Amino acid sequence: FFDDPRMASTRGLGLWLLLVTLSCSVFVSEAAKKAKGDSKADFQKIGNKAVSDFQSGKLDEAFEGFRKLQDMDPKNMELWIATGQVMQMRGQYLEAIDEYNHAISIDGGHGARAWDVYAKMAETLQAAGDGKQAIDAYDLSIRMKPTEASTHILRGNLWQQSDNYRKSLADFTRATELEPSHSNAWSGLGVAMMYMEHVDAGGAPPGFGSYDEGAIHALRKTMKLSPSNMQVLSNLVMAENRVCDWDLRAKHFKQLRRALRDSVAQKRNFAPPFHAFEFGYSPKEMKVNCKYLALQVWEDAAAARAEVQGGG
Repeated sequence: FFDDPRMASTRGLGLWLLLVTLSCSVFVSEAAKKAKGDSKADFQKIGNKAVSDFQSGKLDEAFEGFRKLQDMDPKNMELWIATGQVMQMRGQYLEAIDEYNHAISIDGGHGARAWDVYAKMAETLQAAGDGKQAIDAYDLSIRMKPTEASTHILRGNLWQQSDNYRKSLADFTRATELEPSHSNAWSGLGVAMMYMEHVDAGGAPPGFGSYDEGAIHALRKTMKLSPSNMQVLSNLVMAENRVCDWDLRAKHFKQLRRALRDSVAQKRNFAPPFHAFEFGYSPKEMKVNCKYLALQVWEDAAAARAEVQGGG
């Protein structure tokens, strides 16, 4: 009932397509320089058209062009990644895996870019519905480059999809350590903690009284990094409601209402969950709220007793 950061994987696909296109463009230019005579002109011409077709969504034409380039330079990993991506976009996941495997084999499976190919392979396996092998591929990618925050985020998303919230929490935590300014890492961590509040109601992350408190911290951090992300804000408001932390309620409600008006005006699909505005708590949320209210009453009573005993 709250926004799931698993969508970050899908949103990231567009950026990766751009990176693949750019890397292929650079490769075409660099490889063409090494060619001689007519082959140089041919390589540049074929490469430019393949990249243009890829950008325009003409996948069949792009695939044919990249295949021709592979015939001319079969040892270039980028071209096999490109054909793998074309296959993935076509929904031909097994064929895409074959292309990625070939890309990895060029450097014996341990090249500088192998971690990236394994990550792309994991995304393909996930899209094909094979979560187990996708996790295995992410594991390989992270083993090769454990300092890559984006891979921890992607694996954290998949763990969350598999209802393995503890491992999801570990991956998002690690991602925030590796890249403290990555908003998706903090957003994923916040949502993971919201899940953990249900899985381990009596537990709490280090430094916080509950997982909801940890979620509030992570989501507020996300809003500082990405202040226009209203899905994150709606998650934050829900977490705040669950522990009666309403210091910023007026400000947040104003932002959410503005986002709703803007989404209607721009015909965008944004609808914060009703929890963000209403207070029809579930039994679990009522229990959590009662815990915090009882603590507040206890602290107030203790302060009053101390004042009486001190003669104040």
